[in-house]
Amino acid sequence: MRKINIEKSIIYTKMKKMKIFQYFSDQEIEKIASLSNILQYDKNEQIIEQNSIHPYFYAVLDGTVSVSINNNGISVYQSEILEGDVFGETGIFSNQPKTADIFAKSNAIVLQIERKNFISFIKENQTGGIKLLIFIIQSLINKLKGTNREAIVERDSDMKHEEIQYINELFKN
Repeated sequence: MRKINIEKSIIYTKMKKMKIFQYFSDQEIEKIASLSNILQYDKNEQIIEQNSIHPYFYAVLDGTVSVSINNNGISVYQSEILEGDVFGETGIFSNQPKTADIFAKSNAIVLQIERKNFISFIKENQTGGIKLLIFIIQSLINKLKGTNREAIVERDSDMKHEEIQYINELFKN
């Protein structure tokens, strides 16, 4: 991993295309960018280690990252995080150990926001802060829904088919 400098206009353009920043004003984009680090990771380089504590939130500006869980020394692939997506949201709100390993699946460039800078942005930019918090809450809700779907599938044998169908219908997009 290395911190890199990219022309501001390129960063702003990429940020404006991301769901999380699509409703931000130019001034809000500039402020978030000024409080962030732009980091480059090589393919297969680890970004977050499971059980570590990181006070950071990330947005993928370029590339793809993968999520896996280490279960007794065996790495179990969970998902992919694509360009424009975010991860590490819980690092902004808690000092709890990370629940997964995150690796660059390809060469990747990420925007990293530290907790203290995140809080500073919210205090100084209430409208932008509300937009950011709403997006993060929605992102966490969607991830929780995905976890709930997985739990339903794992408990398949404990439930009647009709019950599973009903619950699955509730969570369909």
